[in-house]
Amino acid sequence: MDKLKILDGLYTIRWCLNQEPAKIDGAKVEVTHLINQITLNEPPYETEEPKDPKDKGTPGHDDKLTATLVVIVGHEKKAPGADFILGGSEYQYNSDIALKIKQFGAEKYPNLKIEIIYRDGIGIGGAYRKAAALKPDACIELHFNAFNGRAHGTETLCSVSSEDKKYAGIIHAKICQVFDRSGSSRGVRVLSRGARGGQSVYSLPGSANCLVEPFFGDNAEEAKMANERRTPYAMALLEGTVDWLKSQGMA
Repeated sequence: MDKLKILDGLYTIRWCLNQEPAKIDGAKVEVTHLINQITLNEPPYETEEPKDPKDKGTPGHDDKLTATLVVIVGHEKKAPGADFILGGSEYQYNSDIALKIKQFGAEKYPNLKIEIIYRDGIGIGGAYRKAAALKPDACIELHFNAFNGRAHGTETLCSVSSEDKKYAGIIHAKICQVFDRSGSSRGVRVLSRGARGGQSVYSLPGSANCLVEPFFGDNAEEAKMANERRTPYAMALLEGTVDWLKSQGMA
């Protein structure tokens, strides 16, 4: 039994239960995972929940939302980006986050199609060509920052498109909540085409698109927080996307 993983799960549950009702499903997932760890996969003892006579079996997911989200994992396996001070890399950390987004999306939003695209062997251009072929409603490219071991904060990058800026603003606010940022932290940054990251944020016209830099992976305090909050971070990206989709009348 990995006590650190269980403690991480308990922190996640506490965070979920302090958020809006939509996060409760995430807490249930974590509870089930922890029970399986504690019982070493033995069938857990479950008490029968009292039934509310007014409850007519309302589903625990939102089947009205029909849309496509593309999640692009930044960097490549052979060139994995910045080091994560606790071990691993930008590519490894964000591969895990992408899978979590897809998992939680499948559980709560069965008609939200989530596609993960890796840049391995195809680069930025190839990844966005694959994304464009899917005609997504929204796209997020996952990264994290690194600088001098002391820098900190969250920033979200986007193009000059009004929809990109709106989407980036919603996603940025969700990330700031997860990482306890004051104000808007490092803010939403609108890039020029030639700026670093510009190729990504301008490569998907017609879809809402942003690139996230939620923390600094070479800062020990930031990395610890990012490691402990993987699940709420993934859920924040999912729920932020859902909020944007709903604002566009897709639910």
